Amino acid sequence: MKGATTFDVWAGGSSTADQSHGTSTYPIRGLKGFPRVRIAAGKTRTVGFEIGPVQLRYWSAAARSYVQDATTVDVWIGGSSTADFGTTLNTTN
Repeated sequence: MKGATTFDVWAGGSSTADQSHGTSTYPIRGLKGFPRVRIAAGKTRTVGFEIGPVQLRYWSAAARSYVQDATTVDVWIGGSSTADFGTTLNTTN
């Protein structure tokens, strides 16, 4: 099963900005399922991406395969790894 999200991104500075937006899973933060978009100064764009099993899985040395745990995943949106705007998803395996 896949989930999806959309959000509005505003370039609040005086110049055009390139932004990357991603999700965070295992490890603590990592880029997953993100588009890179160009946003003109003072403009807003609606951006969306899907979050599915491929983006949420990780390599387990113990299982010697990719696994996806039933867990809570924080999704962060912003221009860097220190983004502080986000939401939470609950996943099942």
